[in-house]
Amino acid sequence: AWVDARGPDAEALLGVRATHAVTLAKTGDTERSIALLEELYQQQRRRRGEGHPALAGIDLDLAKVYRAARYPLVARRHLRRAMDSLSQSGMQARLEMVDGLEQAAALELDLAHAVAAESLAQELIEAQTRRLGDGHPQLVDAYSTLALARSLRGDPRGATDALILAEAAHESSPEKSPVMLGLIQALRCDALMQLGDATGGIELCRTAVSAWSEAAPQHSTTALLRMMYAVALAQGGQKPAALAEMDAARSVFKGPEVPTVAHAQGVMLEAELWFSLGEFGPAMDRFDEARVILRADPESAPAEWVRIHLRMATIAGLHGDRERALTYARLG
Repeated sequence: AWVDARGPDAEALLGVRATHAVTLAKTGDTERSIALLEELYQQQRRRRGEGHPALAGIDLDLAKVYRAARYPLVARRHLRRAMDSLSQSGMQARLEMVDGLEQAAALELDLAHAVAAESLAQELIEAQTRRLGDGHPQLVDAYSTLALARSLRGDPRGATDALILAEAAHESSPEKSPVMLGLIQALRCDALMQLGDATGGIELCRTAVSAWSEAAPQHSTTALLRMMYAVALAQGGQKPAALAEMDAARSVFKGPEVPTVAHAQGVMLEAELWFSLGEFGPAMDRFDEARVILRADPESAPAEWVRIHLRMATIAGLHGDRERALTYARLG
């Protein structure tokens, strides 16, 4: 049992408890982590009073754990309370505020709220630039989030602009990571494919696949990048190479350890391959298969649901089935 945190050592004990709660979350014990953090919040509220900025850090930890546990709306409530507390206390420049903006942008992206995610990502970039200066390496994640939000909103050109800034920020780091650079280049590849630039997409995807294949050849992310490369090859008219690349990547997704979202994304990329080759029947079948996979965990990937239904609407429209196209578009 925990010793009650009172007296001169109260703050230190509360800090130890908070650290322990976060450690529990990292090991997958989210239930105990949440219980401890909620207890800490109430103890601090009694000591400090409602709305005290010291409570914001606990709220941010709670948001992180609730998001990991797939309770996005609860996570959002804790984020808003933390950020309101910091703002009202005149502490907008604190690192906690940056953490809150970072979490909030990622959360809105999880929920497929592209406009809100983009706005928060821009606010995060402004806050980090004020603290660290233009193009600092710590801005890589913020620029990447901005790019993902713009891509989800249907703005691949804006996404490309953000990713160029992300790559420049990464290049300014003294500790460059080929794996991180590979992810940025993969996102640029996706944006270029949306813009119809298959040649540029192929080159970027090839570089991303090379980096990840060397670092983690059997990782699900490596397989997804190879599938994206296959789609780029198909868009570039290289059908045999595209099919061979897809076959090489597909086997990774047969293991039970592959997360639901990654599995669904793999099937969606197979669908995109067939779509790029003009094979709309197999493409529609694969998108439908991805929907079945996601139904096992429907709260896990709202953004993927949006992408699936918008693509299915496009295919139905190309087949002249206006009613089904409208139905899928509304679901998206």
